[in-house]
This record gives sequence, structure tokens and C-alpha cells, in this order.
Amino acid sequence: KEEGLLLHGHVLVWHQQSPEWLHTSDGERLSREEALANMESHIEETILAYGDSVISWDVVNEAMNDNPIDPEMWRSMLRRSEWAEAIGDDYVELAFMKAREVLDENGWHDVKLYYNDYNDDNQNKATAIYHMVKEINENYAENHPGERLIDGVGMQGHYNMGTSIDNVRQSIERFKELDVEIGVTELDIAANTTSELTEEEEIAQGILYAQLFSLYKEHSDVISRVTFWGLNDSTSWRSESSPLLFDGDLQPKKAFEAVIDPEGFLATYASEDEEVENRRTVATYGTPEISEELDELWYAADSIDVNRYQMAWQGATGVGRLLWDEDYLYVLVEVDDSTIDTTGEEDWEQDSIEVFLSETRHSDSSYKEGDGQYRVNADGEETVGETTAQAIERSLVTQTATGYSVQMAIKWQVLDPEEGDAIGFDLQINDATSGNRESVAMWNDLSGQGYQNPMVFGELELGGYSVDSEGISVDSTKSESNRTTSLLVLVGGAVLAVTGMFFYQSQKNK
Repeated sequence: KEEGLLLHGHVLVWHQQSPEWLHTSDGERLSREEALANMESHIEETILAYGDSVISWDVVNEAMNDNPIDPEMWRSMLRRSEWAEAIGDDYVELAFMKAREVLDENGWHDVKLYYNDYNDDNQNKATAIYHMVKEINENYAENHPGERLIDGVGMQGHYNMGTSIDNVRQSIERFKELDVEIGVTELDIAANTTSELTEEEEIAQGILYAQLFSLYKEHSDVISRVTFWGLNDSTSWRSESSPLLFDGDLQPKKAFEAVIDPEGFLATYASEDEEVENRRTVATYGTPEISEELDELWYAADSIDVNRYQMAWQGATGVGRLLWDEDYLYVLVEVDDSTIDTTGEEDWEQDSIEVFLSETRHSDSSYKEGDGQYRVNADGEETVGETTAQAIERSLVTQTATGYSVQMAIKWQVLDPEEGDAIGFDLQINDATSGNRESVAMWNDLSGQGYQNPMVFGELELGGYSVDSEGISVDSTKSESNRTTSLLVLVGGAVLAVTGMFFYQSQKNK
């Protein structure tokens, strides 16, 4: 304020940082009347404390579930936060009503009120937010003709290298239809997962920043501000992903150049035909025994990292391994998750792993025969997507020192598999806290559309046996004590007997 900067208030009602006593006492929810009185008192006292020093407020933050399946029914898609549980699904509207009342009573009519959320580039979530703001503003206009209760939508902008500019564009254009302001409120772009930013990653990050700012300039008539979520990489909440314009030494990065001159940056670095390359991996041939003690055969398969985040929050990750035979695709995922939570009402709001398959790898953007979405939560409960034709054949969940592991056998639907076949595939890890999904880690897709669009899957090739020159396959990522020996298979199906070791005839030649 001393430097003449305008102040924005963040935030009045947010489930993550509301003191528990505001809505809960001795582990029990307060009555609607008590919780509502506390919420309204908190809103009033906070606004009065800052008065006309603030030009706008985030009234409610992050109230909507991620990727809601029925976005037009926005009330049922709200996050089941303590506020929603104690007050009801009208708490969002009531919070804005109270904030507007306090401002009007004090003559602060020009102060803007915002709804703020992340993952607004997910089209289902953007649609749910759209319907919420539309309904609340229409309700308010009935008694206040020509006025809005919600003045703006805050798009947090916690993006990553898989973010689609087209999705961001669609969301901006959708919110623009509401005749409200749009704020880019918490912008940063995760560029990597290793904390060491390569030149290639720095340029790719710059290209995305340039594309965003070209888009923001295009819609500058409705975008009220762009706020970066931090000054430099070392102090960012996502510091390991190098997300900001300045590095840890406060030196400008390519991202800074991109923001200063987005068109010039794109002309220098971007290729018109540049596409995001889907990941590819290979499944090893073999039939593992699904049991509490992991079959040695799993470690003959390559490991794949499930560590690319779809959402702003970065939680559980894992390592997957894939095997196959004539009847099944076998999946092992070892999840690193310090806290297990399966209390969410919806299956995808629980700690779980999901497998996505497209056996025919077709070019349609909706599920067809041979496509599937398979889910197993940390308690071993199996579910499948709404358009998936078959159940999981069998699965097993085992608790580990660092989380849990899931083994699955998924029967082929239409594929008569042969070595060299390529199918659509992806792995997902859902991480929940207090009954809400806070993080989604992926092997390939970052769009969040895998549940309905098989075209976003990566590629899985059905490979042969994994045997080194000595007939032993060892996973180098395992400790010495955990290294295991795989099957040795010779051309022609012969079985060798080697002193001190046992080798079994493969299922391929049974």
C-alpha cells in the first residue's frame, strides 16, 4: 500500500485454512445456524479490518470438486468440505450475500467479489463453476435488478507442461459469457519433476507462458489482473518444478522473456506443428502369480514412473510394471502415499489407482468396445468407469511401509494379443485427504479427459521376454537384497537346467 499498489484480499472462506471451531465442536458438526453465524461473523470482521484498502476479495476458494461428472448439477458437485457439511450446499451463496451486505452497509460499493478455484481449464469443472455463478447471480438479480452478487471468477493458473491452451481458451470464453471479470490469480507453470531445469524444459515452459499471455492479451477486455504465485523458483510452493519467471538467484529465465514479448518469443522458439508427444512403454510377456509376496516375474518388466501431476496439488506417486499373456494384462503399481484415505463418497475421491486401456487404439474421442477404465482403491474395492463393459478379473492390495501396492489382472475384451501389438494405455494415482481428491498423478495424460477420451492415452507395446546375456533379468532400481531372477526362455522353447538355479518353462510355450 505504501508503494501505491492495489490490494486484493485472499481469502474469506476456504475449507483448508478455516479454524475447526468455526464449524466443528468435539468432533461433531455444529448446527447449521451456529456454523452460519460463525462464517458470517468471520467474513464481516475480516472485511471491516481492512476496509477500503482492498479493491477486491476472494470470498470463497476452491469449493468445487475436480472433474465433476455432472457439471450442470453444480450443487451436488461441490466439495464435501466442513462448511458444506455443516451449513449445506447454499453456503457459497450465503457467503457472498454476507460479504456484499457488509460492503454495502459501509459504502464500499466498488469493491469486487470473486469466486476463486484451480483446474479451471478442466472443462467439466469450468462448466460446473459457470452454472454456479450463473445461478447465484440470477437469484440475486431477482431482488437487485441489473446487479451481480459475484463480480468475477478467479482462475488460479497452476499449470504444467501438459496444459492445453485450447482448454484455457474455452474456459475463459465460457466465463466471459457470464458478463463477469476474470482474474488470473495464482499463475505458475511446473516445468519438470527433477528440480534440475534443462534448456529444453526452460524453452518449453517459456512457450507455454508466451501462449498464455498471447491469450490473455486477446481477452484483456475481461481479464482484470494476472498475479504470479511467487517471485522466484526457490521460494515457490512448487520449487522443485521451477515454475516461475526468475530462478533461485533471481535471474530471469526464458519464461520472463516470453511474458515480456510473447509474440516474439513464439516466433523464435515455437514450431507450428509442434505436438505433445505421448509416452510409450513395453509390457513383458509372462504370467505372474498374484499374491501377497510379489512374484519375481514382476521385476523382469520395465518400471514406469507415475509422477506427472494433472492438478495443482502434488501428492502420492508410484511405480508401475506391466506383464501380459494370451488372456490378461497384468498391472502392478507400488504407491508411495504416507496417509491412506478412502472416506470419500465417490470412488475417484479415494486413494486409488486407475488403469486406462484402448485395445484397438482407434481414433474416436469416446469409449468404444475394447476400451476400459479400471479402478482399485487402497482398501481393495474394485470399480470401473461408467462406459466400461467388464469388471476387473482379479486384484490384490497389500499395505507397504511407504503406502500400498495394487496387483490387477484385466481380461482382454476384444484383442487376441500378439507380440508387437500396440494398445492405448495409461496409469493414474488418486490421492485423497479428508474425503476429497487433492492430487492426481499420471503416467501420460495431463488433460484429465482419460475417463471419456481414449485419444489422450499413451502407448503400450506387447513385448517378449526380458532376459539379459546371462539369462538373468535384474531390476537395478531395487536394493541388492531385493534383486530377483526372472525366467530364462530359449528360442524354440527348450528349458535349460543351470547348476544352483531353477528355470521354468514359460507360459508362452505351455
